[in-house]
Amino acid sequence: MGYQQCLPLQTPFFSEDTVTVARQLLNGILCKVDARGLQAFRIVETEAYTEDDPACHAYQRKTGRAALFYQKPAMAYVYFVYGMHHCFNIITEPEGKAGAVLIRALAPVLLSDTETENPDYYCPPKDADPLKAPSGPARLCKALGITTANTNGSPLLLQSLLEKTHYKKSDHQPSSHPLGQKIPANTDSWQAQMAYLKTYYTALAKAAQRESLIKKHKANVPLPFGLFLACCDLPNPKTGLLLSPDMIVTTPRVGISKAKDFPWRFYIEGNPYVSGHLLKSV
Repeated sequence: MGYQQCLPLQTPFFSEDTVTVARQLLNGILCKVDARGLQAFRIVETEAYTEDDPACHAYQRKTGRAALFYQKPAMAYVYFVYGMHHCFNIITEPEGKAGAVLIRALAPVLLSDTETENPDYYCPPKDADPLKAPSGPARLCKALGITTANTNGSPLLLQSLLEKTHYKKSDHQPSSHPLGQKIPANTDSWQAQMAYLKTYYTALAKAAQRESLIKKHKANVPLPFGLFLACCDLPNPKTGLLLSPDMIVTTPRVGISKAKDFPWRFYIEGNPYVSGHLLKSV
């Protein structure tokens, strides 16, 4: 899969009804950018939650953590459960209407045939330990380092990430940046944007490391990162991500105590990263 074909998803994709978005997100790509470069994960399992769904955190409520559901779509909703795990969701529906898609499992993918030759494009190796794979909501967040502190409420669009990191297209001389690095001229291509984000998060990581040394913290400093959603399989522009309907398995949701019969869990048939599959193989 060539990264030249990777298309960042836009707000209208997430403004559809939640169940539709949950199905169409299958085969989509969650991109993580940090000081090591770009990591890519294919979405292989999702669940839908709506405002009239008793299992949804926004059911009959609009305040507290539920308030995020009513904001703009394509934002991250991360919550802490059982006092030990995080779960990563994507806000859906038009602003003012609540809905979210829980991302239950991811599969690491390569974005370039020259992966080993290009240091700007990093893909983690398949982990031999299934407990460390991004399979299942809690292991997914642990594998990617997603927490409420670093991700909840963050927009998941590439354009928003670029704006957040002070990215500016320059047609003339390189411009200065709050973190001190230089922005190359004509930085409007996908490759240039990824290289820019890598530079940005490298600078953030170095700054965090320096601060940790000054304060004499002994713990490892987590790498700062950004997330955005994309499609890398030449999607149908009208219906979203291209995936044959017969490859999508529909089941009731799991791990909940209310509305357990709603058939709103979706996964790609045969994918080994679907939650539970890796554990059954060991």
